[in-house]
Amino acid sequence: MSEAEEFSVRCQVECSPLCSIYWLKDGTLISDDDDRYTITTSEVQADVAKNDFESVVSTLKWNIENWPERRLDRVIDNANYTCKSTGNLVRSEGVSSTTYFRVECESIFDFRICSSARKLEQFLIL
Repeated sequence: MSEAEEFSVRCQVECSPLCSIYWLKDGTLISDDDDRYTITTSEVQADVAKNDFESVVSTLKWNIENWPERRLDRVIDNANYTCKSTGNLVRSEGVSSTTYFRVECESIFDFRICSSARKLEQFLIL
């Protein structure tokens, strides 16, 4: 993911009736008008043959072109991203899943330095 021009995280929640999904960065709601991200949501129909219930899929995509200097910062952009659903008849408080997003290198040049440092660190640990 370090050299990718685009990256995203995806969340799928089985819920009936269908619930809504929203995203948080370090506990703060990511609003729909935050142009640093694009949030897309779709519904998946139930598949009885696979024993899958109907569900909602949400994808949070980083729009790097809208970040300061068109890149992520190794310090301030490390964060916990949480996908959270609204409640429904089965579970009134909804469900959530959190992942820690860590920026290791800010640019291609930094990536080369970071890669070399990691290789050296791995060599020293062995």
